[in-house]
Amino acid sequence: MKTKIALPLLFLIFIFSNLNAQIENEIKSFSDSTTEFVNNGRKLLIQSIAKEDYEKAKEISQYLTEYTADKAYSAFYYLENLNISLLTSDFSGFLEKVENYEKYKNQMLYPDSYEIGNVLQKEIYNKKENILSNLKKTSIESEGKRIIDIYLHQVIEGSKNEEYSKLLRNYKSDFPETKYSEFVQKGLPKKHNPAYFTYTFGTGGVGLTNNLKNTFSTNLIFNMSMDLRINKVFASFYLNTTNFKVKTPFFGYSDNNESVNFELNESITYFKRGIFLGYFTDNSERLNFAPYINLSATSLESNKFEPSEHDKEYVLINNFTYGVGCRAEIKIAQFDAKYPYYGMLSPKHHFALALNVGYDIISQSDEFFEGNLYYANIGIVWGFGDF
Repeated sequence: MKTKIALPLLFLIFIFSNLNAQIENEIKSFSDSTTEFVNNGRKLLIQSIAKEDYEKAKEISQYLTEYTADKAYSAFYYLENLNISLLTSDFSGFLEKVENYEKYKNQMLYPDSYEIGNVLQKEIYNKKENILSNLKKTSIESEGKRIIDIYLHQVIEGSKNEEYSKLLRNYKSDFPETKYSEFVQKGLPKKHNPAYFTYTFGTGGVGLTNNLKNTFSTNLIFNMSMDLRINKVFASFYLNTTNFKVKTPFFGYSDNNESVNFELNESITYFKRGIFLGYFTDNSERLNFAPYINLSATSLESNKFEPSEHDKEYVLINNFTYGVGCRAEIKIAQFDAKYPYYGMLSPKHHFALALNVGYDIISQSDEFFEGNLYYANIGIVWGFGDF
């Protein structure tokens, strides 16, 4: 009885295992053959472009697109399609894909597809003059030519430059509502808005006026700051410190009314901390210039005692300070890496020289230490973001 039951069960298991194996092989065969076919086509397309056989490259692109039209994956990524259209001067095909951005934007490549993005971008860069020449000769409408020109610029030069921003801004002004609006709003990078975060370390000099000048001689200062720029507006949180020397001996009283004498050449601690708020009026790839206002606190204090006896120190000045100045930045070097498709830049690192000069008014009531200050600081800037 057991044998009679076991035999049909074994037979059914054998049937189903064979069926599963057959399905598995069919799936593997289908997947491997389609992927391999598309990859071979992508390789042939690149070979044709390298030989400058753009007509053949166009035919390969069209054939592979049709071949994968009813499949889950596409032969080309959306931006690859645009770049192929540029290289083959298929400007009508380019604009059709731009106009139907929502239809094509989510195209997904087959897994492990042969990489062609970098090659296409390099070829566009090398053939940019030919592409522009063919674009001028084509009979498509002027609006379409301007879209292609904007896209071509950002592929070659990147989007984070003033020229790209100008092209995009002018296009949107001339064509506020257009059949290409979806692509312009979602498919193109936004206009360039420079932004960075930096650290600045350096030195400089400070000068005094009136009674402060008569009482103290100044010294080189240490300065450091954290700077933030968004578009043309910047803020710099900074501190400066040094020791002044007594030129004219004097005495005073500490906070607990103890007499404090200051001898010739005795050190006084100078400390200033605050914020610069400014606006870049000149913005180029190598030089930035910005006037600013300064809001800060300035202190002059004796340093006769140990930190545990700080309450015995004599505070000469501890007052709100305000003034104006200007900042100039000169780029020394910049490091970045390009992405394969858009030509967009990763967050940059840059080194620069920064020069701050300004004049500050010390708000105070003590006539003995009446006076203001002026300064010039220079520093090395280490920045993250667009210069």
